[in-house]
Amino acid sequence: MTQPLKILITGASSGIGLTTALHLIARGHRVVGTSRHPEQFDRMELRAKVMRDHGRYRYREGRLEQTGSRLPRELADLDVLLEKLILVRLDPNQESSVCAGIGEALSALEGRIDILISNAGLGIFGPVEEVSAELIQQQFEANVFGHLRVVKQVLPVMRAQKQGKIIFTSSIGAMMAIPFQSHYSASKIALERLAEGLSMETAPFGIQVAVVEPGDLNTNYNRTTAKAISPLPDSTTSLDLESLHASLQVPGSSPYYPRARNAWRYIVASLPLKPSPSVAARCYVRLVEAKHLRAFRYRVGDPGQTIPAQWGRRLLPDKLVEWIYTLIYELNRK
Repeated sequence: MTQPLKILITGASSGIGLTTALHLIARGHRVVGTSRHPEQFDRMELRAKVMRDHGRYRYREGRLEQTGSRLPRELADLDVLLEKLILVRLDPNQESSVCAGIGEALSALEGRIDILISNAGLGIFGPVEEVSAELIQQQFEANVFGHLRVVKQVLPVMRAQKQGKIIFTSSIGAMMAIPFQSHYSASKIALERLAEGLSMETAPFGIQVAVVEPGDLNTNYNRTTAKAISPLPDSTTSLDLESLHASLQVPGSSPYYPRARNAWRYIVASLPLKPSPSVAARCYVRLVEAKHLRAFRYRVGDPGQTIPAQWGRRLLPDKLVEWIYTLIYELNRK
């Protein structure tokens, strides 16, 4: 066990951020997470999110059903871990909120931030031609500029300490554009290029930088992706396939509708069957506790997805990779 570290995680009220925070607390680290609306999440609601993300699912007679939940051993004392989680208000899209949130986090962490896991973000879905400029701006605000606002507030703290780590949450979508999520993929590769430059710029100050590229994981990401396009009730989960299918805002009159419908139906149907976010959380724990980061980019998730994506992109012609993605996302399915 390493010496306890003081860690700040953005976007820690759900999904990868929440699960990673709990794994790190279980290791004895001091963790402060951020959320745009922390007052909306009591411990019971956070507990329900963790249990849902670690649920087991199957298809039966064309319907998705949960067959149970199994927490990993690291989260066996889930209620105790949740009591130790500190959530502060921070909206990465608002400069004043970032300043106030970082200040509150520093107070809770006794003036020190050893690790920043810059995780907050969102996704949108739609054809490149038809997605509005306003929605595209929201995508890049959340997945690029929001990260930059947080990093710019944390860097002076780490430079004064003469050490620190900044770990960005990217996506396997940065390797190859996901059909009808091109804007999301573009924002993630933009974030990675900024992180690459940042790594070289901050090396003299003892600050290490890395990115984690998660593949598909069993989180409630589908609901938040759809919400960026069509508002859904907060009670909607990945099990509500009919609601998620209906949330697709590409109109039937669009020339892109058949392929967009197929891609969206594949995405919402497949995500609940993927590994839990604990797969990614264990990667973050290793990076947090490592004295030196031996690489810049780390890929985590279902090996059946991440390994072919990585080596296929390196070894196969671009057009062949494009054809494979067309098959995976069932774009031409009748």
